[in-house]
Amino acid sequence: MREQSWYRRWLSGNNLLNGLLVILLILLIIFLSWQIRFIFEPVRALFTAVGAPILIAGVFYYLLSPLVKWLTRRTRLPRHLAIGLILIAMIGLVAGLVTILILVLRTQVITFIDHWPSYWHHSEQFINETFKSSQFKPVREFLNQTNTGINQNVIDWSKKYLTTGVAGIGSVASTLTAVGITAVSTPFILYYM
Repeated sequence: MREQSWYRRWLSGNNLLNGLLVILLILLIIFLSWQIRFIFEPVRALFTAVGAPILIAGVFYYLLSPLVKWLTRRTRLPRHLAIGLILIAMIGLVAGLVTILILVLRTQVITFIDHWPSYWHHSEQFINETFKSSQFKPVREFLNQTNTGINQNVIDWSKKYLTTGVAGIGSVASTLTAVGITAVSTPFILYYM
């Protein structure tokens, strides 16, 4: 019988040491992957541009495949016409839901804008009545003393967030473009699946 090396004797019966070694190797792989993440940037960009429509189309393919089979068997329509009818029905359903949502939001915003003066008046009265109390005298004095500091802080804050907001418009436009491309390309990919 051949004698085992010290390495084999030390690792073969020690499950804790084997587990720690596996964890160490996994952490090393994660660390090295993080160090060379620039290599994976094109893959991430490709998946961001193409992956979402394909993934969404794949989910809808598996959800709608039984409906297409049932429609082709029941009505004897060609498969491509059944798929087209289902896609048109889906697009119409989504467009109807979006339209209803926009109308509800529009109504809510108009109602809020119409009632804003009364909201402001009631809140102003509440605050004035509350702060007239003698219990809030220290708070009034503190606010009077720090009014100039608050004004300067508000000005600085508004400058900071205004520049950040303008810079964020590009990010919002990029996100809207990605959503638009996904919404337009998903039905085509789904049709050919």
